[in-house]
Amino acid sequence: MKANYEVFFELHTTHNYYRSGVCECLAFKPDTETSQLFKRYQIAVAMVAGGFRLYTCGSNISALLSSLISGSSRSYFRFYITCTDANFCNFSSLPFNWAGSIKYNTNNTSISESGAITLTPGMGDSTPSAYAGEICINFNDLVSPEKNRCYHIVFVSRTTQWQYYIINRSKLELTSLLIEGNTQNTFEGPQFVTTVTGEPAMLFSSGKQLLPLSSWPKYKFNLVNRLPPVTQDGTAARTTAKVIFKGLPSPDPGYLNPIMIDNQQQLSSPMYVYI
Repeated sequence: MKANYEVFFELHTTHNYYRSGVCECLAFKPDTETSQLFKRYQIAVAMVAGGFRLYTCGSNISALLSSLISGSSRSYFRFYITCTDANFCNFSSLPFNWAGSIKYNTNNTSISESGAITLTPGMGDSTPSAYAGEICINFNDLVSPEKNRCYHIVFVSRTTQWQYYIINRSKLELTSLLIEGNTQNTFEGPQFVTTVTGEPAMLFSSGKQLLPLSSWPKYKFNLVNRLPPVTQDGTAARTTAKVIFKGLPSPDPGYLNPIMIDNQQQLSSPMYVYI
């Protein structure tokens, strides 16, 4: 006999830090009582990329939810969120150095113009937790047959001031350095500084323009040396440029420094480039 499976809840998490758009570092685990309810009411869980689906096995959705509401000892399912990337709070737009747990509940949502239902995060305090977060799925929020039972959690990349420290160990003659890229982003500098290890360096920064962190090289920047024009027969030739370092690195989310920009606390992403 073929079992009849119907989806009665879906969760999808997105994060623009990842090229796929899916939040690739999260996993979801039902708590003990939720697991017992799944077994008792023959509910199946299917993990998918960035989320999961809940299926009813055999009974229709309305009958299942009625049974849950009238017969279970509590009114919701709870899933714990675990994270496989220690830098998640660094590359996500969350309070810096925040170590708490993000709480989601199906009774706290917003609806986009396209009709997508997004779970609104509740940050709570910053008390360290064994889990990155938790989700409560209220049975009453799933009762209406017309209601969209597909929910979303949306994460956004943190933006930082990008800093390139250029260290000229090869003693190249660099007359006019600048950073060029495939976007309109411009870098300030160079500013002559000394690194924490005592080496002289030329610092370029994105200044007030904060750029998003990403897991792939979203921006392509090159370190270029502008050569002075050469005059021939009284005619000045066009200025030429030589690429000194092609494909400057992207920031490591594990290295962030607090800075002040216009009297506001921001974060910088330092990168060291040796030429």
